[in-house]
Amino acid sequence: MVCTSKFQNYHYCFSFLPIIYSCLLEIVAILSNGVSFWRFSRPYIIASSFLLIISVLMNHYVAPYANKNRLDFENKFTKYNVNFKDVHLEISDGTIVSYRQFIGNTTTVRRLWVENWKENENGQWELESDMQVERAIGDSVLYNWKLKNTFIRKIGKINDVLSTRKLIDTVLSFNISDLGQRSEITYAMTTPELIKYRTKEENKGNSVAQIDISKHERTAYPFAAYILTIIGLSLIHISEPTRLLSIS
Repeated sequence: MVCTSKFQNYHYCFSFLPIIYSCLLEIVAILSNGVSFWRFSRPYIIASSFLLIISVLMNHYVAPYANKNRLDFENKFTKYNVNFKDVHLEISDGTIVSYRQFIGNTTTVRRLWVENWKENENGQWELESDMQVERAIGDSVLYNWKLKNTFIRKIGKINDVLSTRKLIDTVLSFNISDLGQRSEITYAMTTPELIKYRTKEENKGNSVAQIDISKHERTAYPFAAYILTIIGLSLIHISEPTRLLSIS
């Protein structure tokens, strides 16, 4: 199987050699008839510049909508599995959320722990209350939650107030999507949305390396194609057309 795969790769490479050779012959004929290099290369530069601008705009603002439809289809009809374990997040200032396990294609979080901290007059943060939930079911859009087997502790100046509840229907300051999403979600965001998402994830304490890669490659790929075009034209710019035939 390995030999066959390598042979197919070489076959694809050799199949383009006649096409490249014929193109070189046409270029030699054009340059031999006295056509200047600038006149010859001007259409390529104009076309590549136009395609560069279109590609950058498509990557930053149009392609994310197509990727969004693709991800929605995958989420609905495929069994992808994104498993988050032992995660600690700072959802907002003073709100720390931790959980034991969260599977991305569900809305159930196991062993959820929410801590609320408050800044005192001295600028130090003090624990105000914490909540431990055995099982939490959230909404991906709204902030509604169903909490099962909940332990709540409110910190007092002298004594703490403890309480337990079997089932709570409540609204929290975060939804299920704030706890974790597929890494591919960045491809479904326009660049302004991606910048806001990066700031949000950075404030949570999450790694933003993948987000930065997704943002920069939207511009890097079109410019790479443009640079390759310029390199190809520079190789053609040879004083004697016969040297071009020797390269082929």
